[in-house]
Amino acid sequence: MEKQWFKHNIGSRNDPKLVELELKFGCRGRLLFWDIVELIFEQQGDIPDDGKHGYILKVLNKNSDTNEIIDYMIEQNLFYIKDGLLQSRNANEQLKKQRNITKQRKLAVQVRESKRQSNDKQMINKSSSIKRREEKKRKEENRIDIDPKFQDVYNRFIEYRKAIKRPYKSNQGRQAFYNKLLQLSSNNPETAMKIVEQSIANEYQGIFELKQDKNNNNQVILA
Repeated sequence: MEKQWFKHNIGSRNDPKLVELELKFGCRGRLLFWDIVELIFEQQGDIPDDGKHGYILKVLNKNSDTNEIIDYMIEQNLFYIKDGLLQSRNANEQLKKQRNITKQRKLAVQVRESKRQSNDKQMINKSSSIKRREEKKRKEENRIDIDPKFQDVYNRFIEYRKAIKRPYKSNQGRQAFYNKLLQLSSNNPETAMKIVEQSIANEYQGIFELKQDKNNNNQVILA
């Protein structure tokens, strides 16, 4: 169990009321005073008391003759009864300060947590923004303006290169392939598809002109 503390006023041993209490009841009176103070702090000032002090006697395990000492302390304004509670002005002031400190600490924690969450959100947003810009830049750098009529044949050869573990590693390579495809096919999509299918059938890495007959040996043109 975590230890709890309350402030002990310096010089209380010379307090006239406590001195008088000890003179009248001995050390028993002073010890009872501090027992009650400690009990008030333990229960945050909520000590039920109907004037007969039954609750205090039960908790502190005291005999009924202790009532005389408690009554005397109340007469000397060391304690007082209000709204059915035995209270101490000094203890109430300390408890009020403790509650305010606790409230301020909780508020400070909430503020720090709110700032941390705000900073985390800003960092996430910033990171996301950077990633979006980088992705946009990457897409722009890798973008090739493909004629819609050539999109299928272009994709066909790109996927083929990936399948044989020889994908194009740069946008320049893909652009060179596309330009060569347009050149060899004379900008004819059907011819372009035949050129690509010819390379795939022969497992070539590049593309070359369509063979016109068996005696026509054309040099492979790598893209």
